[in-house]
Amino acid sequence: MQQSDLHRLIQSLETKGDALTHNSRQWREKIDDKTKEIEELKRKRKENAQRINELRDTAQNIQTNLQNRQEQQQEFEERVHAIKEERIHSQCLVTQAESEWRELKAAHDLLATRYEAVRPSRDCKCAGCSKCNIEFAMLPCFHFECAKELSSCKICKSTKQGIQRIYYG
Repeated sequence: MQQSDLHRLIQSLETKGDALTHNSRQWREKIDDKTKEIEELKRKRKENAQRINELRDTAQNIQTNLQNRQEQQQEFEERVHAIKEERIHSQCLVTQAESEWRELKAAHDLLATRYEAVRPSRDCKCAGCSKCNIEFAMLPCFHFECAKELSSCKICKSTKQGIQRIYYG
């Protein structure tokens, strides 16, 4: 081979070497770019994994809070039901007490009317002598002030067992 051929061959090889160097540099740049992209994707993946874990924790907290609220709501509903039942029972008791009160008031009014009709006055006189105020009663029947003089009750004819002091009005 001749020198000029060698020279051309060397130049051709140098050109090819330069092209390979250039291509190698381009590939290295592409590899570096892709490596950076991969590192960025890894970083984003790690951030996303952390965010997913945070969201899972938040979701778990929300679910726990929801369960607690549901339990509280159930307790409140049970309390409300118990209070309603107690209120109904209390209303029945109030209605019953009002009814009993009306009956007692009617009985009281009737007794008050009867008492006023039969209430002894200060000048209530003995049924036996019709002179003295009633101050004593004969046992067991409790009749007459003048029981000292009698051996039996003038009203019921029972035998006198004793005398009891009484206070009218």
